Amino acid sequence: MLTGKEKLAARRARLLCAHLLKDDVLTADRYELWHRLLVDLTEAAPQWGVTGNVDEGLLGDGDVDLVAPVDDWQAVERHFRAWAETHGLSHVISCVHRPGVLELVALGAGEKPVYQIEVLGYRHFRGARLYRAEDLSAAMEMDPRGWRRLRPGAAGVVKLLPNGVTWSGGLKWHGAKAQRVLTLLRDDPEGVRAAARAFGFVQGLVATASLRAGQGRWSRWRMSLIGLWALVRGLGHPQSFLARAGFRLRTDRCELLTTVKDQELVRRDPEKWLARVAVEHEVRGLKVTEDREPRGFRL
Repeated sequence: MLTGKEKLAARRARLLCAHLLKDDVLTADRYELWHRLLVDLTEAAPQWGVTGNVDEGLLGDGDVDLVAPVDDWQAVERHFRAWAETHGLSHVISCVHRPGVLELVALGAGEKPVYQIEVLGYRHFRGARLYRAEDLSAAMEMDPRGWRRLRPGAAGVVKLLPNGVTWSGGLKWHGAKAQRVLTLLRDDPEGVRAAARAFGFVQGLVATASLRAGQGRWSRWRMSLIGLWALVRGLGHPQSFLARAGFRLRTDRCELLTTVKDQELVRRDPEKWLARVAVEHEVRGLKVTEDREPRGFRL
C-alpha cells in the first residue's frame, strides 16, 4: 500500500509524463526504456538505487544517477549492456576515470541519442572518502514508479556534501538550485538523518548542519569543520588524495566526460564522436536481432 505522500508523488509523476508526452519532448518509447532498466536494477540487488531527480535523464537532458557498491559495478554494467542490446541500442561505453564513479553510456538514434547512467560507488571530499554506496542502503525507499531511490532528504545531503559547500564553509549555490536542495533537506528530516549515518565519525555534524540548512539557519562553522575533518583524513590516506587530485589536474581531459552531455554533438556525427572516445575507452558494438529495427548507429 502506498502512503499519502507516495500517492501524491505518483500523481505528480503521471502529470509530468503526460505533459512531456503532449509536448513531444519525451516519447513513451524512451520513458519505457528507462523504466525497464531502473526496475530491473532495483530487483537485482537491495544496495542499488536512484539518487536525485531522475526526470532530466528520462528527458534525455542529463544522466540518470545511481548509487551501487564498487563490488557490484560489473553486475551493473552487465545489466546495462543486456538492456541496451535487448532494446536495439548500438554501442555501450564504460568509463572509470573519475575516482569512485562508473559512467555507462549507450547510443540510440533520434534527436537525443545518448542514454547515460552515472554510478556512484563512493564520494570524495577534500581528498577523503566520505562514504560508500552501501552505507546509504538504510536511506532508500521505493519510488511509486517502481524503482528504488534515496529518500528526498538523503538525496539533499549527498548533493550538498560535498558539491554545495565552499572551502570557507559557505553555500556554493544560489537561486533555484540552492532552493531545490534546501527544500529536500527541510521536507524530509528523517531522510537527512538516515544519510548522515553514512558519514561515520562526523555523522552528528553532518545531520545537524544539514537540518539547519534546510531550516534556513546555515551553520558555516559546522560546514567548515566537516571540510577540515575531510582534509585531515585525506592527507592521512595519500593514495586516495592523490588519485582525486590527479583527476582534477589532468590536462588531457577525458573525451567521454567532456562531451557526452552534448546531445547535438553526438547526434551530428556519431561515428566521429565514437572514434574519439575509443582512444581511451572500450566501445562495445552490440548485436541487433533481425526482427528488431535498430535504434542506434552502426560503425
